[in-house]
Amino acid sequence: MVRDRVVPIIITGAGAPGAHGTLTALGRVECDDIYFETIGVDINEECATRVLFDRFYKVPQPDTIDYIAVLESIVARHKVEIILPQCTGELQRLARQKEGFLKLGCKVIVNDFPLVQRLNDKMFLMETMAGEGLPVPRVKLVETRHGVVEAAYKMGYPHNKVVVKPPMSRGGRGFRVLSTTPLSSKEVLEEKPKVAEMKIEAFLDIYDSSHIPPLLVCEYLPGTEYTVDCLAKNGKPILIMPRTREKIRSGISFVGKTINQAEIIDQCKALIKVFNLSHCFGFQFKKNWNDIPLILECNLRVQGTMFVGAFTNANVILGAVKLALGYKQSERQEDILWGKRFGRYWGGIVE
Repeated sequence: MVRDRVVPIIITGAGAPGAHGTLTALGRVECDDIYFETIGVDINEECATRVLFDRFYKVPQPDTIDYIAVLESIVARHKVEIILPQCTGELQRLARQKEGFLKLGCKVIVNDFPLVQRLNDKMFLMETMAGEGLPVPRVKLVETRHGVVEAAYKMGYPHNKVVVKPPMSRGGRGFRVLSTTPLSSKEVLEEKPKVAEMKIEAFLDIYDSSHIPPLLVCEYLPGTEYTVDCLAKNGKPILIMPRTREKIRSGISFVGKTINQAEIIDQCKALIKVFNLSHCFGFQFKKNWNDIPLILECNLRVQGTMFVGAFTNANVILGAVKLALGYKQSERQEDILWGKRFGRYWGGIVE
């Protein structure tokens, strides 16, 4: 079929686990007059998924001087209309340069820089939520070994598990569970090692001095974990789809189900309004001992398993791109298909 409009679009992090899903979401276009020419970029020239894109370019690390200049040259060469970021590490850099890309006729699907900078800080997110009267987990920001110990024991360690993590991180980096619970024979023989769990003494041995990088010491939440895929424009929610994270590998959802959780949806509506959010983005929640969902973090980018919405009337990836291009968003909250299960599997490409 001949399309009336070909839209060149750059998808960053082409080698990321969610890149294939993003292509799937963009492929489910409802209108016949548009076709996406996909241009994948990645710091790894040999990423296997490069063959899935119409074009592929190797780019420098996002924190290097040449990163923006290389992207601008690709935009100019192919008259790119949209940049769709997939990696947390590039969001602030791209947000700073939104106006520069716009002068080239290209829109970057990312919120403004001050918001991206603030919401990458989990402590800021929780403090803001608490100020709005929304539920948050017990959390303490510490910068010394003594602070870790004091906060952990106040939260019930060693009888209760306690979580430590950096206030700003990505992909579960730096996340640890402080625990003294001994492993059972079944866990040793039949399950993969729980590398995230360790005793507080072993955790503190990582650091050579009394002062440590800023860390959040948080209460352990034992309940169901959720990712929420969202689409919004200027602080007004369009789609909010919670889904369970029943099996997680390397921080990626492998099994889950879309679920109409009113408490989570209402919290997301409040956050979208408070922060005046736009585009596609996500939140993560986990339930506490009392079955109350509490916020974990915010991801102002395409999330790894966001493609599920392409099959449940909640295609937030395609929705964000269409809104940026001036098309009307057709999917509605009331039409989301709830109770749909999904599973991820590993694949490969042989050249």
